[in-house]
Amino acid sequence: MSSQYRSIKSNMKAIFIFLMLLGAVAYGAQQGAPIAVTKPFTAKYKEAKSVSWWAEDGVYQASFKHEGFSKVATYKKDGTWVMTITAVPVEGLMSCITDLLKERYSEAVALEAEFVENPASEKYYITVEVTEVEMKKVDGELIEDFTLTYVNLAFNADCVFLGEVDQDE
Repeated sequence: MSSQYRSIKSNMKAIFIFLMLLGAVAYGAQQGAPIAVTKPFTAKYKEAKSVSWWAEDGVYQASFKHEGFSKVATYKKDGTWVMTITAVPVEGLMSCITDLLKERYSEAVALEAEFVENPASEKYYITVEVTEVEMKKVDGELIEDFTLTYVNLAFNADCVFLGEVDQDE
């Protein structure tokens, strides 16, 4: 073998090793969370697709698709599951929830719904837009004055209405 051939082979080997290391670093960066976090996540959500990790306020969060729904799961650094939020299509809410919305908030429009699971509970949160109309006299003419209010409603997993809640609850 010529020295030129050995030099090329050596360079190719070095390039291959460099590319493998680069790939491993890129894969680790894509994972975005330590194995202590990703392992319990993978065990809980075996069929998760399009997983994207980030760290925020001392916890790790994963955005992903699972069983046809968009979800965000939160884990502590030690891998303890904190909660999972699932975006629920408003038109896919249980009839017991939609019936109560029609009964108590007949003028409201449901904008978004989430199902929040944590070790202590499972709840649905529905944000509704309530339009209030008040007739006012302006310059001798009656006009309609519209006020939009956003209300967050909570239901437990058994469809029991828990009341209006603050956004941060």
